[in-house]
Amino acid sequence: MLFVEIAITAAIVIAAGYVLYRNLKNKSKGGGCDCCSTVDCPYRRIKKKKS
Repeated sequence: MLFVEIAITAAIVIAAGYVLYRNLKNKSKGGGCDCCSTVDCPYRRIKKKKS
């Protein structure tokens, strides 16, 4: 039972760390895109066309 609890805790910590890392990466790149982490994002393309 202890192993199961450790595994669940580790999974939560890894998931939270991954989400935080992705958010930081997006912000450092300019933060213009929320939908994905790639540069070729539909949201960015729409924004470029408007401006």
